[in-house]
Amino acid sequence: MRLLFRTVVLASALCATSLAYGQFFRTDVSSLERALRRRNTQQIMKIADEKLAVDPDDPEAQALRGAAFSILGWPTEAVLSFELACGGAFYEQEGQRYHAESLRDLGYGIEAAEMRRERRLVDSLNHHASVGIEANIVDDLRTAGAWEAALDAADDLLATAPQHVIVHATVAELMYDLGEHDEAMFQLFLAQRTRDRSFRYREVLAQIAYDERLYDEAIVEIAKARKQRSRLPRVRALQLLARCDGGEVEQALTELDYPRFRDHGSPELLAAEAHCRVLNGELGRARLLVADLQSLAPDSPHTENAAAVLAAAASGR
Repeated sequence: MRLLFRTVVLASALCATSLAYGQFFRTDVSSLERALRRRNTQQIMKIADEKLAVDPDDPEAQALRGAAFSILGWPTEAVLSFELACGGAFYEQEGQRYHAESLRDLGYGIEAAEMRRERRLVDSLNHHASVGIEANIVDDLRTAGAWEAALDAADDLLATAPQHVIVHATVAELMYDLGEHDEAMFQLFLAQRTRDRSFRYREVLAQIAYDERLYDEAIVEIAKARKQRSRLPRVRALQLLARCDGGEVEQALTELDYPRFRDHGSPELLAAEAHCRVLNGELGRARLLVADLQSLAPDSPHTENAAAVLAAAASGR
């Protein structure tokens, strides 16, 4: 398995990126669209506040706040904002996907998948949006442990865009979790052949490397993923785990304590920090983190895993 993984990574590194000339067309992009593309939460919140100043019950403003909270890694606050929104044009076009993401973060993958299926009814000229919906449905069901449903969703995903890097990366992670490691490596091989190095491809490579305890490889790949999604909580969580288990506990925790990294309520990132605190012998701080998890996300698998790690350390196992 380790040899197979390293072969995929080597093949990826040897694939030269082709250069092409293309035409670029200027289109009018609103300040909101630009903020969403850049994941600029300050600008999104500013637009929301401007709307709330005019109408305190504006559903669009609440949906905007929900999207910003989701991007920042505050899924509980995001879900509350979306519930206050009760629909609206922005929610139907963009907010619903952030709502689904927050539900998955809190441990409600089945509900997230159902919500994304509703987005299939929203017309979009962007083919990548359809790929994103189907890929996220697979991930929702995978994280919920709904394996048969996840396999059915993977078939739908492969039919949507069989040559898309995100398609193959998503299916690879599902097959790996199911123990079908050869199929997972084959899907990664197909992904690297596309020559499209999306953060999702790097993230899956890093996750599999981490699960195989190839921590050095995991650190390298997740660092590449984070260059594209620097604030995404699950990417930050995987980087933290890889560095801590790879022997960089003190340095990783020191950086985590910087003020700009502390503002989040992500169950996955809180659980990763609890794991690292345990490795560093800080059981007291780990207990506080687990208590936060049990309060913020009692149904999240990350909460259960963090509590198990803490219990094992406390009992000396």
